[in-house]
Amino acid sequence: MSKAHFYLILVVPVRNSLRYNKPKPNMKLEVVLNILLIFIGIVYASEANSTNVDKCPNGALLPIVQVVSKEQLCIEPPCDVHAGSPAYITVNFTSPEYIPSIKPTYLVQALGLPINYPVGKDACTSLTNTICPLVKDEFVSYSYEMDIASWYPEISLNLQVSFTNNEDKYIILCFNVDLQVRKN
Repeated sequence: MSKAHFYLILVVPVRNSLRYNKPKPNMKLEVVLNILLIFIGIVYASEANSTNVDKCPNGALLPIVQVVSKEQLCIEPPCDVHAGSPAYITVNFTSPEYIPSIKPTYLVQALGLPINYPVGKDACTSLTNTICPLVKDEFVSYSYEMDIASWYPEISLNLQVSFTNNEDKYIILCFNVDLQVRKN
């Protein structure tokens, strides 16, 4: 089939339907609704591949988070992490303001005791799609490899992750997720 035949088969009926059909009075509304449905589908699809985390009581931004251990994405906590194997935490968010640098804090609650997990002083070194400083409304992706020591017992714990703007000490984002340490 030549290009001309293909053109006639696909384009001419479309042109004819446009020529003879009167525009619908609610066509603008229909277009807006279609765009809205597409947007909702994209958001749902991105969140369907994420871990359900809880918002912190401080009201900070709740990011889209993925917790992965042994190549398994955790959707519904508690998330199994394995002693002797790393857990990978990916955090995606939109920068709410100009941010020159980010201080990450990982606070583990185990057996009722708060423990600061050593994560480093600068989250900018773990950004995967951009560099600091961040500009307002910039999409940011952060990834961290959390070592789960082989001597850790099988235990339930809560991990609270927060990012703070080093310049004005504003808490950018915060979330909680329950983890379950398992022996290999």
